[in-house]
Amino acid sequence: MKITTARLVLMVTVLGGFASAQQRSTCSGERVARETKASEFVVIASVKKVLSPPGYWSGLLAAMQLVEYSVVESLKGKLDQSPIVVSHCVVANSLTTDAKVPQLSPDLFKPGRTVIVFLDSGAGQFWRGTSDPQPTYTVKDENCGVIAADSDLGRAVRAMLKRGN
Repeated sequence: MKITTARLVLMVTVLGGFASAQQRSTCSGERVARETKASEFVVIASVKKVLSPPGYWSGLLAAMQLVEYSVVESLKGKLDQSPIVVSHCVVANSLTTDAKVPQLSPDLFKPGRTVIVFLDSGAGQFWRGTSDPQPTYTVKDENCGVIAADSDLGRAVRAMLKRGN
């Protein structure tokens, strides 16, 4: 499936107003198009389980939190298994984290929530391993690496990738 950045931007723009005001300013159609092109995999997934938060924000050391997802559908690339365990970087003031507590956003990462996830293979550059399951994928963008599938932006990306544009 060949996806050009120009086509992705055009389709997302045509499909109109996106997500929240906060996502509009940082998760634009252009940014999501770049994320789609740069990611090895794009999947629609259901949040199955959110593992323990790191207890601190990323800074000198990366703060990682794991999420287990059930893959609903692969939009780009083919995953070998479901469920999958994915590492996420917990960065203060990012769109995917809680506003006050160093953890992933409980609203976005609520078990049962359907999201679009932009993935790359591997545990993540800073994964140090714990007693938690070993992640097999990572999300590199702490702002736009996961978007709600039921948001306007999520619906636009989903429709566009399903058509192969």
